[in-house]
Amino acid sequence: MSKKAELSFIFLILLFTLVIYLPILNGFFQNDEWAAFARFFVDDQSLPAIIKRSLIDRGHFVPLYEITYRLLIKVFGLGYAYYAVISIILHLVVVFLVFVFSKKIFKGDTFLAYATTILFAVNAAGHQATTWPLIDINTHGAVVFSLLSLLFILGGHTILSLFSLVISLLFKEITLGFLVFLPILVFMFSRKAVRSKISSSLLFFIVTLFFV
Repeated sequence: MSKKAELSFIFLILLFTLVIYLPILNGFFQNDEWAAFARFFVDDQSLPAIIKRSLIDRGHFVPLYEITYRLLIKVFGLGYAYYAVISIILHLVVVFLVFVFSKKIFKGDTFLAYATTILFAVNAAGHQATTWPLIDINTHGAVVFSLLSLLFILGGHTILSLFSLVISLLFKEITLGFLVFLPILVFMFSRKAVRSKISSSLLFFIVTLFFV
């Protein structure tokens, strides 16, 4: 398949996904999102205070999420549609990255890559992350950087992959599964020497273990 045809297909998938999710512009905040607003108006919003709260929270260490959602509230207030637009855009970014990753995993088989991308684009797994645009901004942030981490490791860029992994974990801990998955990916797809594969795998394992 030519590059032009490939880009046309992925554009159609993204357009289809956009149409599916456009109705959320008519929604409004729900459940935990109101708790986020309450925390915003009650808590000290200075950067040191936000980081301090993240450090003393024994359940979650997600400073990038804490900073991001508070910045969004400062900019958009109760303007739900703005959050929804950002959420849809982030979902489209994730869908595109899923396509790129799938194409690499399936060794250029565009049919399997498209099928995977379409299933992911409309699957219920991404529904809450997109339709709860404030409280689940952390999920989108974590997934975007986790996919970048995977793409970097497949491209042989260990440091960039590690950096993306850390950013992902600072949004949300859903990437903790990479504790096992990334070393496996290194051994399966890296063309480096065995010693280099072991070193990279240990590095990812130790860094991810720090967040457990």
